[in-house]
Amino acid sequence: MATLTTFTAATTIRSADVNANFVALNTQIAGAMRTGYASRATITNVLTGQDVLHTWTMPAGTMSATGDGYILRARVGFDANGNTKTLRFYPSRAASGTGGETAIVMNPTTAAPSGKYADVNILALYSSAGTGSLTISAMVVTGATAGTGGVLEYAGGTETVTHIGANARVVEFTGEATATGDILQDLMVIHTFKAAS
Repeated sequence: MATLTTFTAATTIRSADVNANFVALNTQIAGAMRTGYASRATITNVLTGQDVLHTWTMPAGTMSATGDGYILRARVGFDANGNTKTLRFYPSRAASGTGGETAIVMNPTTAAPSGKYADVNILALYSSAGTGSLTISAMVVTGATAGTGGVLEYAGGTETVTHIGANARVVEFTGEATATGDILQDLMVIHTFKAAS
C-alpha cells in the first residue's frame, strides 16, 4: 500500500508533496474514479458578504453507500492588500448559496492573506449510518505564486457534516471579503468514487 506523507504546522510544503500524497491516496481507493466537475473559470467575490465561487450540484445517489466519496482539488488567489478575506468550503449543501449548512473555513491561520495563492486538497468519505454523514480531510497550502511551495494554512484531521445521499447536494466554495476581487478562484476539479465491492 502506498504511504502518505505526514505534515505538521511547521512543515514547508511543496506542491509536489501534495500531489504525491494524492497519487498515493488514489492507489488506496479501489472504486473507479469519475470526474464530476472540472472548470478553470475565473470567479471572484463581489464587495462584502459571502459570494459563491465555484459550485457543483452532485446528482442524487452519487454518494449513497458507506465508502463512497470524492476527491477535490482547487486553487484560490488572495489579492495583495490588508483586507480580511475568508474562504469557506461547503462539502454538502441542500442548494447553492443557502444558509445553515456546515462550512469549513479554509484559511483560519491567516485572516488577511495578501498576494498569496492557496492549493486546496480535500477528501470526503460518506457513511450511510443514521442520517448519513461526510468525513472531510482537508489540506490547504498557501504560497507566493500558484503551484510553488508554501506553508500549511489548514490541515483539518476530520470534519463531519450531514449528507443525504439520496438527494442531489451542492459542493461549493464561497469568498467573503471587503472589495471585489479580493478572493479569486480559477480551478476546481472533483473526482467521485464508489466504495470497493
